[in-house]
Amino acid sequence: MKLLLPFIFLLNFTAPCFAQDDLGVKTYPTGTRAGEIILISSRIQSVGKNSFKIFTIQSERTAAYELKAVTALLSNTPMEVLLDNRSTGTIIRPVVNGWQNLSAETNGKMQLINIPAGIHEISFSMKGEMIPMVDDIFFQSQPGLSEFDSKWEAVQNRINKAVSQPVNPTPAAKGKEMESNLVLPNPLGIYDHEVDVAFAYSTFSWVYLTAGTTVTFATNGSTADPVLHLFLQNNMAYSWSNDDFGGTIESSITANITVTGYYALNARPYWNAATGTTNIKKNGVDFLTNTPIGGLRFNNTARTGDLNFFTCRLTTGDTRMFVNNYGGTPYLGYNDDYSTLGDWAWGVCSRIKMNFPTVVSNSFVCAYSIMSTGICDVYMGNPNSEVNLINNPEFPILKVDDAIKTAPLTGQYNCTSWAGGVTSAFIWPPSWSSTYNCSGSSQNLDCFDNFYSNTPASRYPGAWNYSRSGATSLNNAIDLWKLNSTFTHASVRKPGNNNPHGYDWESKPGSTARTLHPRNALTGPGYGSVSNYYKFTGTYASLVPGFAEGFSSDADAVNAGVAVYENAKLTAKAQNKLQQLIGTIDKSGTDRFNELYTAWKKTWETNSIYSDPDMYCRNAEFEALEQFCKSNYRNVFLVFDKYVNGDIFIGKIVWDMTKAKYSKLLEEAKSDILNNPSDEQGRYKIHGDLDNGIRYIEKILNSIDQSPVDVRIADDIKVIVSPNPVKDIISVQVNTSSTHRISIQLLALNSNKTMVLQTEKDFAPGQYRFTTNIASLGLNNGELLAVKVLTDNIERTIKAFVFK
Repeated sequence: MKLLLPFIFLLNFTAPCFAQDDLGVKTYPTGTRAGEIILISSRIQSVGKNSFKIFTIQSERTAAYELKAVTALLSNTPMEVLLDNRSTGTIIRPVVNGWQNLSAETNGKMQLINIPAGIHEISFSMKGEMIPMVDDIFFQSQPGLSEFDSKWEAVQNRINKAVSQPVNPTPAAKGKEMESNLVLPNPLGIYDHEVDVAFAYSTFSWVYLTAGTTVTFATNGSTADPVLHLFLQNNMAYSWSNDDFGGTIESSITANITVTGYYALNARPYWNAATGTTNIKKNGVDFLTNTPIGGLRFNNTARTGDLNFFTCRLTTGDTRMFVNNYGGTPYLGYNDDYSTLGDWAWGVCSRIKMNFPTVVSNSFVCAYSIMSTGICDVYMGNPNSEVNLINNPEFPILKVDDAIKTAPLTGQYNCTSWAGGVTSAFIWPPSWSSTYNCSGSSQNLDCFDNFYSNTPASRYPGAWNYSRSGATSLNNAIDLWKLNSTFTHASVRKPGNNNPHGYDWESKPGSTARTLHPRNALTGPGYGSVSNYYKFTGTYASLVPGFAEGFSSDADAVNAGVAVYENAKLTAKAQNKLQQLIGTIDKSGTDRFNELYTAWKKTWETNSIYSDPDMYCRNAEFEALEQFCKSNYRNVFLVFDKYVNGDIFIGKIVWDMTKAKYSKLLEEAKSDILNNPSDEQGRYKIHGDLDNGIRYIEKILNSIDQSPVDVRIADDIKVIVSPNPVKDIISVQVNTSSTHRISIQLLALNSNKTMVLQTEKDFAPGQYRFTTNIASLGLNNGELLAVKVLTDNIERTIKAFVFK
């Protein structure tokens, strides 16, 4: 459930270029406006006994402006306004305590400030250690009420309401807070997230503190259970916190300052999504009154090491983000606006990227300012991705800082699968064994259309339907990639399959780890570039009676009991036959196969970004293995064994060595699942390319009868063909209990060559054996030999398998 929080007020920002450096400089997105003036940046400063909040602005024309500022001040605490470090003769002076929207004035009357065209600095200066709390300003050339005043009025009403609300009771035991936001299905994900969450403001102030002093900050009169935090800017080694001081819900921090610098003071609610107000005293003297506490606290999975915590996809507003161990412990990390080393512009989003030697299990998100609240997605505990490090030549423009990991390395599924919501199977639609394989396009685009539109089979019940029709780079959820004329990859973004997908796009490059990245960051010699778009049609696949709603993944469909993973395996009979056939191969042949296979397998890592199984076969090691397999047809059984045990990449040899003779069996295998899509309990059987291939091999093995073929062609006559398979000598035995006229002919089914084993003649009751060498027929390994027996003008055909 989404929870809209008090103090929410939406202030629109545009453009995505944003940064904050070690000196507290905040660079606003290009084109950000404060009324009739453009905001460029802001910074904090303390000089002597004065503290400053300084804005760099651009005036597009020379004019006199009314300056308005939302600030938290104590009554009769003047704040001087400077232009380019010179006094304007105006001040901002509150008449009451707390947050207020004030205009610059002289002698109690509003005054306009003359600002020439060009770039200038507007500074707010106060006596003391507290940096002026001015985050929201507005310039207007015509005095009077404006949109800024209307926005402030809505915020003020929420503050007044929070001030008057009763204090929240203190729970007997603190620990697990309310779950109030939206978590999307995230199969195999190794991070925590919540999406479309509304974040409120929670008091945040900079204070300049001097080494050798002791300072105490304490809350009082709180209408929600507060936690106080204090930390040195960019150095969390100097971090304090307190919750429930002296047996009350109030908080108090006493810090011995050993390092001079800018310290951040943050007051927040202990409970997730709680809102209220508090008062703060510094060394027993009023510091802030009726100041809001709000925001979102998340219990995330406890993790250590190199981790990322970030906000993204802000529809409005500007976030701050904090992480700590648990509850009210000191902060371990903080960020306002992430200054990236990559290509993705984080804008007003926050990101904490660092190594955590101690456990992080709590995250807190609030608004940058009292008027910059909004809605965002939150990601917690993502490791850094190794994808660009492992395959840097293929992804030359993917920056290390942009690659964030979402799921572990696995060959269980690939990019195409994940873009379609599947994590149980490796699927490449143009592959020979894929249900979605087609021949309608020389570039196999139709195969991808089939897969994403659930044609001719659903990926899983309730899978999202996608189409290229009407899809553009702006409205699509899936990108299809191509290098020259070859399709190479698929990537997906929110809201694809209703999974999270991070700050921009997510990919599962072949057998590597799922990774977040900017849209075009994988462009290069590995994948080429984006070539086609698929958008969600608003409809879903449904093969279960009574099932109407879509699922986010195959795992969700299985968990709901409407589907089951097929996980095809050979029957015991077929498995035994395969092992018996492998047993006919001499040890030296098996050893050589394993040697070549091991050498080829070592090349997989260099091709691990690919989802097309054939890409793993374009090297000398594979060619050597395939040539060896083709040198003796019996080696195909070693190939079968690797394939049925999960090696989908060796499927190229399976298909190359069998398609000429058994392609019809593959169509039968695919038809079996299309005609019988559900199990005995009515659950849809989710399957992948490997499942089809295993069913195909089962059919091939079933067609190979290793025992002598024993056929009764009449009540009183039986024919036995042996051995089976045939190597060179074949024997046909006829048992008859009455006189029959019989002839026997051998036929090579591929070449149509024939051999007469017995001309037509009458045979009295008895047992007769006819034996010959079949070399003259020129049969190849794997061919079928037809033994045609004519009895009294009635013909019967018995087939035997040929192995040499």
